[in-house]
Amino acid sequence: MKKLASPLVLFLALLPITAHTASIGLKPGLWEVSMKMKAGGKEIDPQAELKKALESMPPEQRKQMLEVMKKAGVEAGARGFQICYTKELLDQATSLVSDPEGRCDGKVLSQTATQIKMSFECKDGASGTGDWTIQNSSNYTGVMKLSHKNGQKSEMTQSGKFLKADCGN
Repeated sequence: MKKLASPLVLFLALLPITAHTASIGLKPGLWEVSMKMKAGGKEIDPQAELKKALESMPPEQRKQMLEVMKKAGVEAGARGFQICYTKELLDQATSLVSDPEGRCDGKVLSQTATQIKMSFECKDGASGTGDWTIQNSSNYTGVMKLSHKNGQKSEMTQSGKFLKADCGN
């Protein structure tokens, strides 16, 4: 479980920052992001792994993780993760490669109206690349490839679908 939780936690930490850029024209509001992961040659269900990881955490750590996710506008939904992309986040092109928790540093390698390529390095020794394709203002897909310091490779594919302009609470 620990081997799977580590890439999952990193992917979840990076999830809210993966599609924030103004020039690609994504709509602000509530989005549903579906993910598929591969780590150590195995398919992983990110929602199930998150649930297991949260259940295995001491109560204070679980509370802290849920607060970090909520602060980032991320909540596990029925078919994926629901994320609130605010206009302020979408207006800040630099938020694409910034990690609010300061665990990873990233940079945009190239950007067009429909595609963004990035790379990142994390303080724990992990590094990787990301490639996002914007189909239109309501849909995007992406892939993130991660190399851990222990040599393990992980990959996450995701698709984002705009749900509604109001994020609620």
